[in-house]
Amino acid sequence: GWLRDPVRFRPAARRALPWAALLGIGGNLLYVAIFYGGLGDPSDAGVAALALSAEALGAPALSFCYLCGVLWLAERQPWQRWLAPLRAPGRMSLTNYLGQALICGAIFNGWGLGLY
Repeated sequence: GWLRDPVRFRPAARRALPWAALLGIGGNLLYVAIFYGGLGDPSDAGVAALALSAEALGAPALSFCYLCGVLWLAERQPWQRWLAPLRAPGRMSLTNYLGQALICGAIFNGWGLGLY
């Protein structure tokens, strides 16, 4: 319901946004620092588990920040005209994703035609 009625969820988003930003940026920075910055040895199972856990928490939190940012822009008058063309495709994205997964699965996987 966040996208359908963003005004109703605005207070909750304002309370959660700083924590989500901290968790999202921190988790993704930790992941990058371990795997690409030499902060730890990624071949060590414990270090790799820490990095992947940080990413697993950080990526959705950062996505929440992006969602709040787009909703905030959508409420502003100058941005409404620019974001209006995205309304219909945004509603179709899940349908498109699932349709592509089923069609490509039927063509390329073993349970379908197996043309991989």
